[in-house]
Amino acid sequence: MKTFSWINSLEIPQLKIPLIYKAGESKLGCPMKTTPLIFMKTSWLLFLCTTFLVSCAAVNHGEDYRVDKGEVVAQLANQKARLVADLDTMLGVQDPESSILAEKIVSCIVRLSKEYDIQTTASVHNFFIHLGIKERGLCCHWTQDLYRVLLELNLAKYEFMWGVSKHGSLREHNSLVVVGAGKPFKSGIVIDPWRFAGAVFWSKVSSDEYSWQVHPHDDGTGSIQCENDS
Repeated sequence: MKTFSWINSLEIPQLKIPLIYKAGESKLGCPMKTTPLIFMKTSWLLFLCTTFLVSCAAVNHGEDYRVDKGEVVAQLANQKARLVADLDTMLGVQDPESSILAEKIVSCIVRLSKEYDIQTTASVHNFFIHLGIKERGLCCHWTQDLYRVLLELNLAKYEFMWGVSKHGSLREHNSLVVVGAGKPFKSGIVIDPWRFAGAVFWSKVSSDEYSWQVHPHDDGTGSIQCENDS
């Protein structure tokens, strides 16, 4: 198409991943899984024109945890207490492991948010990753890293599963799901810090806005590859 010939000649700098993924690849995005070349180049132009406005106007729901130290302590303590209560409710009994798990989830999310250098909304951060500006922070990365860290706790009352919504589609989304040992996936709690750019967010699998299922390649180790894994 002559209309877009000048777009096709554009060079996008620092791209570390292919612009076009093969159909059927198991690499994950959230939700930018398969991106046509023309879309990426057009998006690059739009990015140059709008990224400043978007970045300044974006609400970073995780930013509160990195502003004032006093507020950080209070907010994280509140998050942990509420998460402990929800974990106990899921188990049907109060258990010391709930506090251990909640503490690790909250602290890990805060640490990963800093390591991923989350400074914008989740969608903008995704775009930075696809341009090669950022390295990690896709929903798959959050799931991968949380999964592996929580497995190290060796808890007896809890199990972890890789949850996926719209598997294999352009809108695929991934999150860690916590379930009581031996209990069904749908009874679990989805841990999704990607959703609000590093905020400590969780929801019941059964009532969440996403429709979740166990990822078909989940082997219990958190080893599913993400888009830009080498």
